[in-house]
Order: sequence, then structure tokens, then C-alpha cells
Amino acid sequence: MKKIAPFIALIVSLSSLLGQEPLQVETYTLPNGFTVFLNEDHSQPEIYGGVAVRAGGKNDPRESTGIAHYLEHMLFKGTETLGTIDYAKEKVHLDSITYLYDQLGATTDEDLRKSIQMQINEQSRKAAEYSILNEFDNLLKSLGSTGVNAFTSNDITFYHNSFPPNELPRWLDLYAHRFEHPVFRAFQSELEVVYEEKNRAMDDYSYPIFENFSRHFYKNHPYGQQDVLGTVDHLKNPSLRRMYEFFNTYYVANNMSLVLVGDFDKAQIKPMIEAAFGQMRQGEVPAFPEYAEAPFAGREMLKMHAAPLKIGAMGYRSVPIGHPDQAAIEVASALLFNENETGMLNQLVLDNKLLFAGAFPGAEKDLGSNIFFFLPKLVGQSLGNAEKMVLGEIGRLREGEYTDTYLQSVKQSIVNEYESSIEDFYSRGVSLAQAFANEQSWTTVNTYPQQIAAVSRADVERVSRQYFGDNYLILFSGRGFPKKTKLEKPGFKPVKPTQGMKSVYARAFEDMPKLTVDPRPLDVKNDVTRLSLPGASELVMAENPVNSLFSLDIEYAVGQANYPGLEAATLLLNYSGAGDQDLKQIKSAFQELNCTFSARISHRYLTLSLDGPDKNLEQALALTGTLLRDLNADEATLKLVQDEIKSSRRFEGREPATTGAALCEYARYGDQSSYLRRMSKSQLMGATLAQLMDTLAIARTYPAKVYYTGNQTAQWVAQWLGTSIPWTDQPKPAASPAKVVFKPFSENTVFVLDEPKAVQSQVYFIVSSDSVKQGDYPSLNAFNTYFGSGFSGLVLQEIREYRSLAYSTGASFLTAQTPNNPSQLYAFVGCQSDKTPEALAVMDSLIRFMPLRTEREALVKSSLIQGALFSRPEFRAIPRTVITWENKGFIGDPNPEWVKAYEAMDFEAINEFYKTYIQGRIRVITIVGDGKRIGKDGLSEYGKVIEMKKEDVLRW
Repeated sequence: MKKIAPFIALIVSLSSLLGQEPLQVETYTLPNGFTVFLNEDHSQPEIYGGVAVRAGGKNDPRESTGIAHYLEHMLFKGTETLGTIDYAKEKVHLDSITYLYDQLGATTDEDLRKSIQMQINEQSRKAAEYSILNEFDNLLKSLGSTGVNAFTSNDITFYHNSFPPNELPRWLDLYAHRFEHPVFRAFQSELEVVYEEKNRAMDDYSYPIFENFSRHFYKNHPYGQQDVLGTVDHLKNPSLRRMYEFFNTYYVANNMSLVLVGDFDKAQIKPMIEAAFGQMRQGEVPAFPEYAEAPFAGREMLKMHAAPLKIGAMGYRSVPIGHPDQAAIEVASALLFNENETGMLNQLVLDNKLLFAGAFPGAEKDLGSNIFFFLPKLVGQSLGNAEKMVLGEIGRLREGEYTDTYLQSVKQSIVNEYESSIEDFYSRGVSLAQAFANEQSWTTVNTYPQQIAAVSRADVERVSRQYFGDNYLILFSGRGFPKKTKLEKPGFKPVKPTQGMKSVYARAFEDMPKLTVDPRPLDVKNDVTRLSLPGASELVMAENPVNSLFSLDIEYAVGQANYPGLEAATLLLNYSGAGDQDLKQIKSAFQELNCTFSARISHRYLTLSLDGPDKNLEQALALTGTLLRDLNADEATLKLVQDEIKSSRRFEGREPATTGAALCEYARYGDQSSYLRRMSKSQLMGATLAQLMDTLAIARTYPAKVYYTGNQTAQWVAQWLGTSIPWTDQPKPAASPAKVVFKPFSENTVFVLDEPKAVQSQVYFIVSSDSVKQGDYPSLNAFNTYFGSGFSGLVLQEIREYRSLAYSTGASFLTAQTPNNPSQLYAFVGCQSDKTPEALAVMDSLIRFMPLRTEREALVKSSLIQGALFSRPEFRAIPRTVITWENKGFIGDPNPEWVKAYEAMDFEAINEFYKTYIQGRIRVITIVGDGKRIGKDGLSEYGKVIEMKKEDVLRW
């Protein structure tokens, strides 16, 4: 509940922080108006690249919402020379489809609509005879690309992925080509995929709440009046003609930018960039109209019933990105609510006066908001009373009831958090794209830390009075189950695109040049330091080459699987004082160090996390040691812990995805599932402080791995860990990683759990197998790449691309943390309920009779080789990655040896892995969905059917 939404800082600025050198970002514009951002950084053998378009959901025509997002999907479908074997013949059918969609949008007669849709389906099937639907993704995969994706928000559409540095020339050419003459093929199929994305959103309880709130908060602006995903009615009547108009209007060079972050030489690549993007057409982009939003007329009230618990939301008008008051508003919000839990609203929760309260500034390009969320206590508190408490703290902020020391520490924490957020290439790249979308000058965005530092007490009090006043929108949501729109499956026949052929572009792509770049595998001996600690524990350390912030995890080898009471006991660490310091004093002490402390529990591990400036590590460790030695909890603390767990479980009960995961875990582990190996509500309410503290003390007698990244020496860190943290003299044997024991099955079995209100079904397939031999890991990786990886994997192709049965689907063969443990094939489909029978049939067929498409051998090999050559974990991930390799029996980085195996591999290795570990084995299927729509009567053909209830898989 503490982290119901992320703490929002400016995501659009990069600058010098805490004495670090500024990020060297060069920005320039090509003659055609195309903008380029280059951040050269050789710390990782990787490049993150993307193309941003300054257009999003707000630019959709009012009568065709969802077009910007839908267009994002279509720009993965190829061009006139990519994704097709004969565009001239394909175009005849594509033109017919465009005409038919205009006819569809012009009629409301249901019989005529169905007839037109069937004609569209027939033309789509004929067009597919010439199409190669996933060729764009195949080419990206052949480069060794990872994270291939795109997103659309109100103000931006961004296409992006990471790739090896030697492939930069081909990546540039491919990304430029996709925007030159795109063809929106497979339109009907992709529309069903977008429907599934909309279905997934509608299954989230928060979706109708935020949709309603936004509609009344922005009464005129598209931020509130238009849904980025589009309305159901508009999705039913899409227009290819309008989509091409949108593309021709906004996808022009002077409205687009290239972002590159990573391992390249700027001087070397600039000519390549101009050759690729310099020929893009320019265009006149229409000015976006101004939408005036009048002040709220005092307290404007909304009521609904749509949540598992009572929820309140308050919204104040604020400022857009780049406004002079934005930094002061950021600081004011952080004084109210922050991740260190020292804010005035945080204190309401820690004092057990509210279940949750948080403040979230939301500056966008055109307008801004300050949103407050709050949850009353579970029993005996009204939303109105909770609102008064939140308003009381806002009043204290306006009156300046905080110390100068606290103000300074909060400002420094904002800068620390920002610095941490731009450590990795992905976050930097997205930040640069957002800066472009928001039309911010580099001079402005580069001074963010200075802007925060310049915020004074007077500034905070002024903006608090100006922007947190008496005019606001308030929404009260009581408990309820709003009606969801359940769409009917269209009954289309699947498309059957061309297999084993290459387009004109793809053939030329193979001969394009690469750069010469040397691989840099992780050198475990030199890149990682390991030292013994007391209590059979160990320090595993990697240096931080980016900034002066440390991260440190103490991970005890024991978890909730061993002691169910650890769930509540761990929360005591987050909500207790220590010694003669109460909770507020402990939180303030960490805040003054600009450090954060948190404890979390998983099924197998108890983890204590610290992060902050390296110069304060010694004091942060001392505070952590005080907590562990002399925890100061009372009955109020226990009540706080109990309420948090109870409320979290109530939210679980309203989330079909959580129920689906719980049913899957039950099928895998039986009563050892993490959802069952936890305290019940009666056990939780009957637990005493003494019992929970004893459980915590026992957990600390297990050995721990301490993962540290920072700038201190390993010897120094080990010394302070040894003197600050209380280690046991008699450590227990490590309980994790543990031997894996899967629930045994003697026959194919289907578990089904009826969730009548769910729009989507959550479907899992499980095939238990043997322990994978070390020598078979390259074949395992090849199988996963071929079968279940990304858009070009068999699973996503057959289920999403060809049949439009799901937005989210995939499969992976998973090995245990340690050798000599059983493995499992694990597959998932999230699909509209009435599509479940067909999705089941397709996935079951793929698992039982894996298609052998030998023409994909070169693609799989190229992807694996490129990925392994330039695979190196991000610096904060190095310590854990090394231990993961070690636990699996590898000595050092296995990638160099895997490259040799991939080079010698043929397709038969994939087939042999499938036959050895998957084919012919017992299959277990779990389904959570609307029983009336999933076709329960037909499930028996997949195995013995067992009907379940929520209480069978979720311990409340």
C-alpha cells in the first residue's frame, strides 16, 4: 500500500548531480528538421535506441480515438518492400480492406456490419498470401535485439529497443525504413489484439476509477476526454484512411527524433544517421489547440462504487512541464509524501490514522495536476473523515510546519532518486524522448538539480497556497463491481501468411555492413569482489562507475515458505522504531542521511535493502543494525501490519491476474504455493508481537548474501557490515535456494476457477520435466528463442499475430536455481473469455506437436550469437548475476562458451531438446475466467477437469 503509485519526479531532465560530471548529450538537427540525441557511454557493450514522434492520444480525432495507439501497433507490420513478397498483388486486397472499413463505419445495421466484416476477413486472408507478418521483428531479432517495444501516451509515441553496438548501421537503416512507406497490413487481426489490450485494462479495478476521475478533471482537454486506448465504440469502427492521414500529418521529420544511448563513437556514426534519416519528408504539423480548463468551483464531488476498498482521490489544477513553479511543487509534494516515509501524509499511515495517503504531482506538456489518493481504515472510518485528515496535512504544509533540515533532506532525496533513475540506458533514452516530446530546451532540462536546490521555504509555502487551495475535484469510490463491457469474438478465420520467404528489403539487409566491436564478457575475477562475513554469510560486490550512490541488499537464505509468519514479521521492520527512537525518529534519521531502508519477504528470501550516498553508508548500516538488535514495536505497530496485509488481500480478490497466478502456483506446488504458505486472516489476527519478533530473530540466524554496488572498497564494507549488523554465532543451514518439488500428476489435468466478472481469461500451461544437463543450456536457449520469445516466437505468432486470440501470450522453459532439480515448460495466454476454447486448442497443439520451421535456423542462431557476444549485466545487477551463474553450476560468464555452441548448432538441436524435455509429457492447464463464456463443457478433451474456488488457492 505504501507504493500504490510511483513517486513522480521530472522524467525529462538530465544533468550533473552530487558533483558528478554532466551526462554528455549532444543534440543537433538534420537539414530536414529531424532531431538527434546522442549520449555516448562505453560502460556497457550495448546501445539503446529509439525514434520518438511528437504525437499521442491527445492528437486523435475526437471521432476516432485510439488511432495513435493503433498506429503504434501497425508500424511493426512492414513497408512496401519489407513484410511482403509481392506488394503490387497484395495492394489490391489492402485497398479493398480500406474501402470496406469506411463502409463499416458508415452503417449501424448489425447484419450488414457482420457481412462487411466477413468481406474484410476474406480480403485479409487473400492479402496474407503475400505478407510476411513478423519480418520486421525477425530482422531486429537477427541483430541480437532485446526489449523490442513501443508505447503511446498522451503526448508521444516512442519505438525502441536495445541492440549490440556492432549492428548500429543495420539498426539505423531498418528503423528509418519502417517510417518511409509503411503498409498497415493485418489490420483486422491487429484490431483484435488492441481489443485484448483494452480487455486487460478493463479487468483492472482502478481503470474505471481513473477514467472517470480524468474525465471530470480535464473537462475540455483530450487528457481527460480521450482514452489513449480508444473507446469501445471507436475500436468497433476503425478507419484505415484516418490512420494514414494521422501518419502523413504527424510522422514527418520535423516532428520526430532519434535517441541513441550507449557504446558508439559519435563522430563515426553521424554520417550513418544522416544517410538513414536525412531523406525523411518534412511536413507542416498542425498547431495543437489550447484547451482552457476553468478552476474548480470549490469542492466538486464525484461518487461511484468500483473498488475492493473505499478509495478517495483529490485533484488540484497545477502547472505543465517546464513551468517555473514545477520544481517547487515537486518539493512541496515530497514534503507531504516520499519513499522515505517521512512525509506528513506518510505519518498519517504510520500513526495508523489512515490505511494509505499519498501525493503525486503530474506535470504533462499542456497541463498539470496534483493528485492525492487516500484509503480510510478498514473499519469505522468514512471517506469524508479521511479527506479531512489529508486536508489537515495540506494545511500544515501551507503554514510551513516543517524544519529547514527536513526541507533540505527532502530536496537532496529528490536529486538522489533522479540520479538513480537515469543510471541505465533505457531510462536515459526514455527521458530524452520525453524531453523532445515536451519541446524542452537542453539548457532548461539540464538544470533540474539546480532548480531543486534553489527552492526555498518561501517558494514551497507560496506554491502550496496557490496550488493546494479550496478549489479541487474529489472522488469517493465505495466498494462495488462496475459493469464491464464484454465483447463478442468476431468469428474470423485466421490469416495464413507466407512462410519461409524473404522480402526485397530483407535480402538486401543481410548484406549491409556491420561495425567491428570487440565483445566484453564479464570477468568474474576482476569485476566482482567476494569476501566472507560472520555467520557463514558473504559479501558480493561490484563497483559503481556512474555515480556516488550505493545499493546494498542483505538477503537471508530463508523465506515465507519456511516461516509463514515472516510476512507480518518483515513488515515490523518497516513500521517500528528501535531502542529509544520511535518510528518517526528512525525514519527521520534515514531521511537526514538521504538513505532509504526497506524490508521485504518472498517465498524463499528475506531481504533488507539500503540505498543512498556512499559517504553515508557507515551511518546507514549502524541504523540498520540498531533496528535488528533493538526493534521497538508495540500493539499499534502490530495493528498497522495487520491492516496492511488484510487490505492487500482484499485487492488480490478483485484482480483476475492474481487469481490466475495463484491457481497456477497451486498446480505447480500444491499446498506449498506461496499463496497458501502464508498466514490466514485468523492466524494473522491471533499473532502476538512476541511471536513475530521471535520469527524475525530466527530468520536472521540463516546465512545471507550481501550484494553491494558502490565506490567503497570491499574490505571497508565488510568491516562495517561485521561491526554494524548482528550476525549469528550459530548459523543454520541455508534454506534457499531449495530443492524444487513440483505437485505430481499421473494424467493430464485442467484446473478451472470461475470468475464471472472477468473480461479476460488467465490461462497457464505447465509441463514438468527433468533437470537440464549443463551441456544442454545452449539448446534450451535456442528452444526458448524459437518457441516462445517475442513477436517472432512460435507462440506469439500463432496465437496473437495469425489468430488475434490474445494481447499477452508467451512460453519459456524454466530451470531451477540450482542443478539436479526438475524443470518446467511454462506458457501463458491472457485472452477474451469467449476466445478461450480456441486459444487452448492452439497452445495445446503447439506444445504437443511443435511445428518445425527449419527456415528459421539462421534467425535463431544469429540472435543467440549476437546476444551472447555482447551480453553483460548492468552494473547493479552484476553481483546477483554472478551468484545466479554459480548456483546453476557455471564458473564465470557462460556466454563465451555458449557462442561456440551456437555457431556449431543446427535446427535439429532445437527439435532434440523439445523431444527430450517436453514432447509426450503430462500437461497441466489452469484457467481463471468467466465460466459461461470459456466453454467449460469442452475442457475434458484436455484432461481431467477439477473445478476450484478462490479459497482453494488464496489463503485469506
